[in-house]
Amino acid sequence: MKKLIVICYVASLLCECMRETPVQFQENNKNEIIEKEAKNINKAPVEPSPDTILFFVKKQVERGLRVPGTPAHSITAQWIKNCLHTYGMDTFIQKGFSKNIRGSIVPVHNIIGVRKGKSDRAVLLGAHWDSRPADLIEGDKSRFQGAIDGASGVATLLELSRISKNSDNQLTLIIVFFDAEDMGGGNQFTISQSNELNGWCIGSRYFCENFPPFLIKYEIIYAIVVDMVGAPSPVFPLEETSLNNAPALTSKIISIANELGLSPPFITQKIGTIIDDHIPLTYTCKIPAALIINYEPENRHFGFFHHNENDNIENFSPVGCIATVKVLYALITEPEKSGYTF
Repeated sequence: MKKLIVICYVASLLCECMRETPVQFQENNKNEIIEKEAKNINKAPVEPSPDTILFFVKKQVERGLRVPGTPAHSITAQWIKNCLHTYGMDTFIQKGFSKNIRGSIVPVHNIIGVRKGKSDRAVLLGAHWDSRPADLIEGDKSRFQGAIDGASGVATLLELSRISKNSDNQLTLIIVFFDAEDMGGGNQFTISQSNELNGWCIGSRYFCENFPPFLIKYEIIYAIVVDMVGAPSPVFPLEETSLNNAPALTSKIISIANELGLSPPFITQKIGTIIDDHIPLTYTCKIPAALIINYEPENRHFGFFHHNENDNIENFSPVGCIATVKVLYALITEPEKSGYTF
C-alpha cells in the first residue's frame, strides 16, 4: 500500500511543476526551450517528503549540467520558475551578463519567487542552482551531476515552497535561486584581498549590484542561504560570517534545530568564513545573512563528493534537506522564532 501511495504521489507531481511540453532539439541545440506553465495544486502537507525532494533532484540532474549558456541551463531555469509558480509564488527571472574568472562573458539568470505575506517585511531564502562546469571537475567527468552541490539546495527550497503554500504568513517570503555561483577558480574558498571572491558567486553579486526594483518595497530583515545540504552524512556547523553579521539569526537556527531534535546535522562547532552567496547579501545588499552548508570541521572539507565525480544522485541523501526544510519552515511560519518583532 505504501508503494502505491508513493507512486500516486509522484504521479501527481508529474501533473504539476514536473509536467513539460516535449520539444525536439535541433542538432545545434540552440532552439528556445518551451515548457507549459504548471497548474495550481491542492493544499500540501506540512511535513517535507523525502520522495518529493529526491524527485526534485532527479528532475535537475537528468537534464545534464546546469552550466550558464547551455541548453540544460535554459530548460532548468524555466522548470524551476514553473515550480515556484505552482506553489503560489509570483515569479521572475532576473537576466543579465557578467564575466567569469577567465574573462568570458556568461549569462546570469537569477530565478526569483515572491509570496506576499501580511507584512511588507520579508525573509529571503537562497540557493545556487547552477552546477560546476565539467572541465573544472576532478575524476571521471561523465559521472559528475551536481546532485549535492547545486541540485540539493534547489530541491530543499522548492520543497519548502510546496509545504508552505497555504501557510497564513505574517512575513513575505522571497526565494532566490542564484546563478553562476560555482564558476570560481581553483580551491580558493575564502575571501581574497581584491574582494572579487575569486570568481565565485557571480549571480548573487549581480543580484545585489542590480537589485530588482520590484523587491525594493520589501524590508528584508534577514536572509538564509543553503548549500550542499543533500550530503550523504550531513553536518552543518556555524560559519564565521554568519556568526559575525547575523548572530541572533544564527543562534535561532541552532535553537530551533535543537527543539526539533535536529542536532546533528546542525552543530555548534565553529568554522571560518566560506565564500557563498550569503557574502554579497551581507556586504553588498547589507542584509543580515546566515549560511547553512555541509562542512566537515574535523576534515576541513566539504565532503568526499565536492567538485568531483562523486557528486551524483547515488551519493545524494534527503536527510539534511528535510532537516533544513523543517528549521526554515519553523522560522517563516512562526516569525517570533526569528528573534525579530513586527
